[in-house]
Amino acid sequence: MDPTEEATARVADRYQEFLDAFMVNWPVYAVALGVVLFAFLLSAIIKRTRLPKRISPNAFVTSLISGAARAIILLVGVVIALDLIGATAVLGSLLGAAGVVGIAIGFAVRDVLENYLAGLLLSLRHPFTTNDWVLIEKNEGTVVRLTPRSTILMGLDGNHIRIPNATVFKSNITNYSRNPQRRFVFKLGVAPESNLDQALELALAKIGSLDFVLDDPGPDGWIENIGDSTVT
Repeated sequence: MDPTEEATARVADRYQEFLDAFMVNWPVYAVALGVVLFAFLLSAIIKRTRLPKRISPNAFVTSLISGAARAIILLVGVVIALDLIGATAVLGSLLGAAGVVGIAIGFAVRDVLENYLAGLLLSLRHPFTTNDWVLIEKNEGTVVRLTPRSTILMGLDGNHIRIPNATVFKSNITNYSRNPQRRFVFKLGVAPESNLDQALELALAKIGSLDFVLDDPGPDGWIENIGDSTVT
């Protein structure tokens, strides 16, 4: 027999065997497909439901819980479907290959995973929340949102500042919004020939007249430095 005809005959036999097996076992295949579709439907329902928000008010943790729940449901659905059609060996091979590939990918995207883990820890520890005014190292501004990879600030000049979560987690964070009783220190320069006592008295009176300044402890001021052209 010609090699081409032999190969064609072999493919035809395989196709016929597959068709015969499918005709006999099609109810099982239908049930397996139904299980997978049900898993997809259930994961879509969880994505739209508010249940994860009831577990945690944090938006980042909520999205993480929702994604993990949907992934688990889909994985269970696929495992059950493969078990129904007797293809669990295929699942084992896929998981083994996925483990090897996962290790390789883990080394390749180490920074991404580090930022993702840091974002998770930040969301659990709550060093800041949305609209808090913070200072992270030399970056100062209002917290816009925490994403899986970065923390976004709105700078005092109106620019968006994107800081990797790993950097935020390792940095010193000053949260100016956490404690309502906080002190701000700033310097004013006056001419040396000015009456320093009157200047200090006037500055304290003006600051004390502001509604948001506390009476106890009240504002304070002092002469810090006397220069040739300016008294601080």
